[in-house]
Amino acid sequence: GIIAVDRQQCTIAILDGTRIKILETMESDVPRKTRRGGQSSGRFERRRDLLAHYFYQRIAEHTQEYFDKYNNHDWNHDWNHLN
Repeated sequence: GIIAVDRQQCTIAILDGTRIKILETMESDVPRKTRRGGQSSGRFERRRDLLAHYFYQRIAEHTQEYFDKYNNHDWNHDWNHLN
């Protein structure tokens, strides 16, 4: 499987020969960094880190579901029936 991840989005895919089959694309709720500092900057950073952690957990759960589902799949079979 292929997983492309950053804090804003994730794409889960499978490589089939020379084709890439995208299984799912997810968006996160993690806000981008703020430009200003101040007293609240540490609190905002901790919140971003926590939201990123939850996003990564969600990615792991979805990835596990796909791997369990397609673990013993005949990869030479037509992809259209998987949707």
